[in-house]
Amino acid sequence: VVHKLDKIHITIHHPDEANEVERVERLVKRIGSIGIKPGVNLLVGADKVNEASTVYQRLGKMLSNEQIILVPQRFSNTPSPKQLSQVAGGKPFQSPSCLLGCKRPENFCSVSWDKKVNSCSFAQGKVLMGTLDYSGMMQALDKVEWKSCEYNSLIKV
Repeated sequence: VVHKLDKIHITIHHPDEANEVERVERLVKRIGSIGIKPGVNLLVGADKVNEASTVYQRLGKMLSNEQIILVPQRFSNTPSPKQLSQVAGGKPFQSPSCLLGCKRPENFCSVSWDKKVNSCSFAQGKVLMGTLDYSGMMQALDKVEWKSCEYNSLIKV
């Protein structure tokens, strides 16, 4: 609140788990109540399209489409763009710039629970933030050596 963030997105990693969906809904309401625009990143796996569709409809009752980002799960469970469209009920939707091919995002970063940051949630090589503020985030992002998550999938054994 002190740094007057434009928005904060919370991620739903498991749309098939009611407790996680409810937890994120509570956080979204709380973020909105303190004057920050909330949003949700909804992780969609090819095997969870129906569950993600249900959650997307539920979120649509409390957020606009601009506040919901459909994030395609990577590696062996990546949904097609058509499946993401199905989640959104065939209406326009938001998705990361990597939907059609992996590239470093220009206006997004991922901050994980352990205070590490990278330009992508799936990319390896997150860097620890020196301070928990905008300056610390930007300094850590400057140290990130960008590698495509496609690169990560090639080195898995």
